[in-house]
Amino acid sequence: MKASILIMAGGKSSRMDYQDKANLSYHGQTFLTGIVKRLKPYTNQLMISEGKMTHRDYHEEAKDAVFVKDIYEDCGPMGGLHAALLQCKEEYLYVAACDMPKMEIYLYQYLMEFDKEKYDAIIPTWNGNMQPLAGIYKKRILNQVKEQMESGDNTMKHLLRNLSVCLVEVGENKLLSEMLENINTMEEYKELINNE
Repeated sequence: MKASILIMAGGKSSRMDYQDKANLSYHGQTFLTGIVKRLKPYTNQLMISEGKMTHRDYHEEAKDAVFVKDIYEDCGPMGGLHAALLQCKEEYLYVAACDMPKMEIYLYQYLMEFDKEKYDAIIPTWNGNMQPLAGIYKKRILNQVKEQMESGDNTMKHLLRNLSVCLVEVGENKLLSEMLENINTMEEYKELINNE
């Protein structure tokens, strides 16, 4: 199934002392470069959400990506999702956060096994917790995203509550659950590096 892919790389990283997580190093390359390398072969449209950050000048692997800027600023991940859906060329949009350095295409291939026409989104859960920044969204939800943002609500969980969503628990699958490990603090980053 063809899909566009969005890598979320525009967050403020407040819990990381505002250090750009896309530029953190893992296995000899930045988080962003690693995710781009692993996902780019599976799409004809790779997008990177910048927010107020810019990544186009110093990530060689990302040079062919489409960089999307938020239309609605300071709206968090919803702003990035909205901007990407506006440009999305395929029915499906795979979303990946740049702070999940172990992300692989296998997660999305697994989630697609649960796809049905009635679902607007397919979202992995890890021990019951939704992971909306590692999910699959259908382009048709664009108007709902826009309407919710224009109402002043930028919460991803509220969006999912109003969509037809398939939740897929992956906590029992070690490979898939590791892909959902996100790095939010310097302590988590040090632990990641120590286990490299």
